[in-house]
Amino acid sequence: MREQLEALGAKPEYIKKQIDAMSNHSDFEIFRENMPVIAWFSEVRHLLKFWGGRYQGLDVSAVQADAQMSERQFTPKEYVLLRKLATFISNELNDKAASQ
Repeated sequence: MREQLEALGAKPEYIKKQIDAMSNHSDFEIFRENMPVIAWFSEVRHLLKFWGGRYQGLDVSAVQADAQMSERQFTPKEYVLLRKLATFISNELNDKAASQ
């Protein structure tokens, strides 16, 4: 995330504030080793598939194309974690929609 904000020209104090806010959230903890996957998901979250009134997870082909076009480097483990995160979020969004 730091690299992305720096690439966008964000000031160091803004970057620190954003990272502190994410890592000091009172509802959950994000382990440092998971930050690359969280940042990756934030970039591709718009690629969640929605069909039949439910979120179905990530459009894997679109994620692959996005990774190739942006020259994203990732490990197989990061990809698996991205898929798990997308599945979890899809389920949460579906549960939230069902309860309303």
